[in-house]
Amino acid sequence: MIVYPSRALQVHCARVLTSLKGRHTHLNWIEFSRGCSAIGQGISENMGGLSSGRYRTRNRGTIEETLRLDMTQLRRLGFLRPGALVTGGVDWTRGGEQCSSITLKVDLSSLDDAHAILTYAVDGDPKVQRVQMFAEPCQFGGHRFYWFCPVMTWRRCTVLAYGGGRFACRQAQRLTYATQSADALDRLGRARDKAEARAMGKNGQPHPRGANRERLLQRWDDLDAAWEDLFNATIARRWGHLLPGTAFPE
Repeated sequence: MIVYPSRALQVHCARVLTSLKGRHTHLNWIEFSRGCSAIGQGISENMGGLSSGRYRTRNRGTIEETLRLDMTQLRRLGFLRPGALVTGGVDWTRGGEQCSSITLKVDLSSLDDAHAILTYAVDGDPKVQRVQMFAEPCQFGGHRFYWFCPVMTWRRCTVLAYGGGRFACRQAQRLTYATQSADALDRLGRARDKAEARAMGKNGQPHPRGANRERLLQRWDDLDAAWEDLFNATIARRWGHLLPGTAFPE
């Protein structure tokens, strides 16, 4: 019978070796990681060990942080016109300033061979990428357009994200959505910001007006109050014990 060390002992050893990592260059960190994995497997033969569970760091980031080509945006800009060849540019901004741009040539003259030519530069090196498109007929007329991912062949998507010097679908770029890693406080704050944006409108022109505007303002106020309550409760739960003489609810 093999007896493995307790989990507390494993965590303690991991912390000690982590502190020694920067001072002892001869420490074989890879072998130590493999040893931790073996110990974790010994705790539970099937699941629940130190190295079990999803390894989330395999993802490269969130799609919201990347440069994207969204079919909804292209339709709004006038690129998606069946039977036409449209050429133009798309700019990306951060903090109100332009950070990057790309030139698109969307050829929808033949919907059986719909495609787009992407022209951009990476560190001064010009790149040209051809991406096939798919036009799906809608029930009441018109078409809905999709990209065919250049990496994951025949995978349809509505958004292409930039990464590794190319545009591809979210799964090929190993990206997640920001909401997948958000907690309740982040999600509530996001809902509050969206309600504020809808209530205040664009360019100082609130829309809608009348009863609908009052409803949006009330929703914004309710979400803001809920966020404040959840924020205070989170602070009390996590760090309330650091304040002497202060009693907080569990």
